[in-house]
Amino acid sequence: MCLKVCLLYDCDMPLKAPPGQQDPLRWKHAFIESLRTDSLFQVLFDHLHNVCLFAKDREGRLLVVNRALVERFGLSDESHIIGKTDFDLHPGGHARKYREDDLRVMETGRSMLNIIELFLDLRGVPTWHVTNKMPAIGRDGRVVGVMGTIETYENRTTIGITSKSLLKAYEYLRTNSSGPISIRKLAADCGLSVRQFERKFREQVWTTPRELIIRMRVQRACDLLRQTSTSLSDVALACGFYDQADFNRHFKKHLGLTPGEYRRRYG
Repeated sequence: MCLKVCLLYDCDMPLKAPPGQQDPLRWKHAFIESLRTDSLFQVLFDHLHNVCLFAKDREGRLLVVNRALVERFGLSDESHIIGKTDFDLHPGGHARKYREDDLRVMETGRSMLNIIELFLDLRGVPTWHVTNKMPAIGRDGRVVGVMGTIETYENRTTIGITSKSLLKAYEYLRTNSSGPISIRKLAADCGLSVRQFERKFREQVWTTPRELIIRMRVQRACDLLRQTSTSLSDVALACGFYDQADFNRHFKKHLGLTPGEYRRRYG
């Protein structure tokens, strides 16, 4: 997938021709230049049902999308999504996070791979996704935007965590977030200091252990708000928040709406 995206945006790959032979990169460039504009590689991406493809300009406007992404938003045609930003399509808390990542990629010129994050589907159900973001390079060599892919967590065989002990800690955080969790113990189980553990975790998951815990608690709260009539204060305690005020603050930060507003919209 990444190879195809790089071809679409004319990214050079570190490939050298054998001595005495023509540089294969010249064949690649000549082939791309020969294509009609309606025959570019994004046509193939419309047949990828489990992978969403996107490209945005520097202002954050979606300008290239595949059919999977269009359908993810319940739309019938790309004309309804082209030109929109994350703030038009996602809750405020999510949109701000996505924009911050986009700016980071464009400012540094470096890719962010295997970002694990929550999305809300059309029914308000939060689901885990793995996102890859790369700078989109123009013909003049400047960064003109950001491009990437989005896959559901369940469809990925790997999520980019290379350490078995760190992966075990990650899965523990995902499945035990509602109860008390000792970051110090998790770090010790990985043979790391707390500082080393948090740094390595952030390097591979693009978030801190504590932030992941909050996201998981928000996800659990969404389920209770949609599926039950449990009071907001009881939902807060059941999901591991200190109190309802703490719950409201974190929930609105991540979703851009209060727990009560979420229940009224999706419950």
